[in-house]
Amino acid sequence: MFLREISMWTYSKREILDLKPEFEIAFKTKLIRDYENDWEWIWNGEEPINKINISREHNWKTGEYSKPIRINISWNPNQSDENTIIKKVQNVMKSDLHFGTISNRGINKEDYKVTKTIKYET
Repeated sequence: MFLREISMWTYSKREILDLKPEFEIAFKTKLIRDYENDWEWIWNGEEPINKINISREHNWKTGEYSKPIRINISWNPNQSDENTIIKKVQNVMKSDLHFGTISNRGINKEDYKVTKTIKYET
């Protein structure tokens, strides 16, 4: 099966855990929260279709708000199109979305090279 994949990022002072129920409703899937020393994330595990992974660095108390929330989604193009996916993400995040390349694990702001930004419209 052919899957489409999209990666984007945005900035927010909202906690990843607070985003979890909204992404679950928007994408009709159950998400799991996990974390390790530097990163925290929510994802829908090993589902074969429509993968969602939303992550950001944390400081053990809160997310690192100066760092982007990275959003990676794979989906079956027969079930949805890219514009619909982007609109669902923006409806949850209520922010502009940035697209481009991330180098060096994305630790520094300079690692994010924006090639396109989609403005959030209310």
